[in-house]
Amino acid sequence: MIEDDDATLARQLPSGGALDHVVCVGSISSIATLAELTARGATVFNQAAPILVLLELVQTALLALSRSQNSSPQSPPGGDLRLGELLERRKEAQRLALLTPAEIDTLRGIVGGLTATEIANQSHHSVHTVRSHIKAILSKLEVRTQVSAVAVAHRSASYRWMRTGPARFTNFGDEAG
Repeated sequence: MIEDDDATLARQLPSGGALDHVVCVGSISSIATLAELTARGATVFNQAAPILVLLELVQTALLALSRSQNSSPQSPPGGDLRLGELLERRKEAQRLALLTPAEIDTLRGIVGGLTATEIANQSHHSVHTVRSHIKAILSKLEVRTQVSAVAVAHRSASYRWMRTGPARFTNFGDEAG
């Protein structure tokens, strides 16, 4: 199953019956459908996974399914775990939606590798205010570290977290300027 850009299902599967030999790829936008397909025996993967990882997972699942067709039926490899991961991504997306515009800008700076001082200079806030934003971000995302917050932002698979602006390159040992 592949979704169109607007998250509508591009392919419909037959209603009712087991789907033991079906591999589905979808996003949090279609979580209800994916949960139903998992309950019917389909193997479900998150389309936000890096493409090479996703291809490896799909290939492994298809090989396992083809082997199971030639032997006794078995449950799909890791289907429940992958659905759990998808549900967790949806929770993370909901937590990201709680951030204020100032917190979003601060998170964007953190994702871009900026320090609190650099974020303060760019946003015209005090360093104390930026640090308050960082504390609020960590609390809302239910994480303990800025690295974990960056991981949540990257897993959201949204380009809005990518820092816009010129890249800063330095030679080894030089100060960025």
